Amino acid sequence: MNARFFFPFIVAFCLAGCATPQVNTASGRPEVMVHGETIAQVRNVVVNHFVDRGFAPVSTEGSQLIFEHEGSFGESFAMGLLTNEPQSKVRITVTLVESESGAVRIVGGAALLGQSTFGRTQSVELSGKGYQQLQKELEAIKDQAEGG
Repeated sequence: MNARFFFPFIVAFCLAGCATPQVNTASGRPEVMVHGETIAQVRNVVVNHFVDRGFAPVSTEGSQLIFEHEGSFGESFAMGLLTNEPQSKVRITVTLVESESGAVRIVGGAALLGQSTFGRTQSVELSGKGYQQLQKELEAIKDQAEGG
């Protein structure tokens, strides 16, 4: 088998292997419940939280919010190994769901975006440590929304 073809699969497998720690939530994804606030109020807290941390808002209308940030050197290096384009962006997706009790459930996801040789966008889900970090961010958002 051609080593050049096989190497990206080894890197992807290693990255997936490093991503085994999950968050302990109902969905297995980063999530929190915010009580006593409306979706509009929670949306404002989420947008301000990620913008304050250097993320650019891509979509902030409705119940799905998307933020992007230029990838770090390590993220760009990893994306360069997985694709032919070393430039990367980190994309955070936050979904707001109103529960029957009136609480707002915030569910998040994180991905590393890059481009293949043919210009097609490729995405690598940042589970594991990425999920753990995003869980901490969502907990900070919950504290801010409920406390202020």
